[in-house]
Amino acid sequence: MAFGMILARGMTRDVLEFRKMFEPAYTLQAMHNAKPHDHVLIQQTIDAMASAIINGEQTALHDVAFHRAILQATHNPMTIRVGETLIQLIEAALETSMQTLPEVALKDHQAIYAALRAGDEAALRAAIEISSESWETNLAYID
Repeated sequence: MAFGMILARGMTRDVLEFRKMFEPAYTLQAMHNAKPHDHVLIQQTIDAMASAIINGEQTALHDVAFHRAILQATHNPMTIRVGETLIQLIEAALETSMQTLPEVALKDHQAIYAALRAGDEAALRAAIEISSESWETNLAYID
């Protein structure tokens, strides 16, 4: 399944729709399953992104690290596997956003994590929606 999805990268709208459905689900799962160490790792990815932006060295790897830390915090192997496939499908687009609007990505990640840390489901969903809208707007040129 994963290999087929990677080969079908051209179905961008399908990938965007899947991300909009899957990201809130796995982030909520992480909110409920995260252990103290997971919170440390998530915060470290945000700090690393902020530092990279200050130095003009931000890449998709900084964005991906955040999403991977949240995926790991689900402690669900199936969620992690599907999430890793999604990351592979959107990594090039994440690179574009990290080069064009890195401060927006950082602000979005900070808001998502603040809601996750607070255990506020409504705020978490809202932060992900805002992030999704800004990311998709940035990539409006994609069919």
